[in-house]
Amino acid sequence: MYMPPHPVPHAPAPAGPDSLPNPFEQQRTLAIEYLHPQPEAEPEGTVIQPPKAPPKMTAVNPLVRLLLRSPFHGVLSDTLLLLTYTGRTSGRRYTIPVAYSRVGDVVTVFTHHTWWKNVERGAPVVVEVKRQRFAGTAEAITHDWPAIAAALRAHLREHPSMARAYHVPLDVDGQPDLNAVQQAAHFVVLVRIRLVTSSGHA
Repeated sequence: MYMPPHPVPHAPAPAGPDSLPNPFEQQRTLAIEYLHPQPEAEPEGTVIQPPKAPPKMTAVNPLVRLLLRSPFHGVLSDTLLLLTYTGRTSGRRYTIPVAYSRVGDVVTVFTHHTWWKNVERGAPVVVEVKRQRFAGTAEAITHDWPAIAAALRAHLREHPSMARAYHVPLDVDGQPDLNAVQQAAHFVVLVRIRLVTSSGHA
C-alpha cells in the first residue's frame, strides 16, 4: 500500500523557482493550505491567535483576491474561488481563496485547517467564482471516509496539479492513485457548498 511521505496533514513546502513557472501557477498548486491564515475555529471564549502564513503566500494573498475579482480572473478562476463565511465566535467575516470543484450548484473544497468548524453544522456562505457571487449553504464532512475519498479523487482528476499537496501520485494516465487518495481522505475535511442564489457580477 502506498504511504505518503509525511504522516501529518501538512502541504509540502513550495518548490524552487525553477519548477514553478510563475506566481499564479504557484497559487494553483499551494492554495489548498497556504493562501490564507488560520481563521478562528476554537471553542467559545478562546482567544484566537492565527498562525502566520508563509511570507510569500501572505504577500500574494491580496493579489489573488484582486485578480479573482478582475477581468483577468481567468488566470486563476478555473481552479480558485473566493469563499466568505462568518467566524462562529467573533462574528467576523473572512474571505479566503480556495481550490474548488463544481458540478452544477454544488461546490466542493477541501482543507486541513480548522476553519471548517465555522460551518460544521451548516452555515450560510458567499462564493465568488468567475466574477459571480452566489449565496450558499456550506456543510463540513469529517468522518465519511468513502464520501471524502470519492470527492477528493474527482477533485484531483479535475486538478491533477493539486495531487502533490496531498502526497497522491498520478499513474501513467494522469489518474490519482486510489490507495493514496483513501489515505489522504483521513487527513482532510470535505466542505460541500450548495449554491442557492446568484447576485450577479462582483
